[in-house]
Amino acid sequence: MNKKMQCPVCGGLVEKKNIKGKTFQWKWFSEVPVLSNYYLPVCSKCGEMFINPEAARSLDIFLKDSVLSATKEFLRKLKENSKLSQKELADDIGISEVYLSSLIGGKKVPSLSVFNLIKITAKNTALLDEMKTLKGRSSNYASKNSEMKKFKFLSTSEQETYSKESTFNNILCEEIIH
Repeated sequence: MNKKMQCPVCGGLVEKKNIKGKTFQWKWFSEVPVLSNYYLPVCSKCGEMFINPEAARSLDIFLKDSVLSATKEFLRKLKENSKLSQKELADDIGISEVYLSSLIGGKKVPSLSVFNLIKITAKNTALLDEMKTLKGRSSNYASKNSEMKKFKFLSTSEQETYSKESTFNNILCEEIIH
């Protein structure tokens, strides 16, 4: 069954090639590399890949494993560099300890936002301190909200505007950016 196939796109010869290192979009991740040897039929002339349903399922597993491996590696670096306990780390990045444990164990694929947060903080652990500062400010939201209402110079509509947590968080973000 080793029949030579001709590419329907350009007429070139289709051969099985190792695609290790090639990147693919997978779920919500835009570029996931194939980390181990994986062979697919590829046109030697135009580079077109031919993926049947079985190969697609298999490639899906390889890409998932790549994301899980990257997540575990970033978390390992983050824990090592931050010197935080698992509970402290989970608190600092804003996820539950159970969820963090499942990410470390490779049982769950993180959302793109959690993956990016882990990736960025693994490269720069100083960001964890900034996040702690922000978290402390947000936890003081209720007391700040009640204090704002004491100011008589704010109109009722201004008090309502500034009492919304999303507005409060936007003000914090502007403060950090500037």
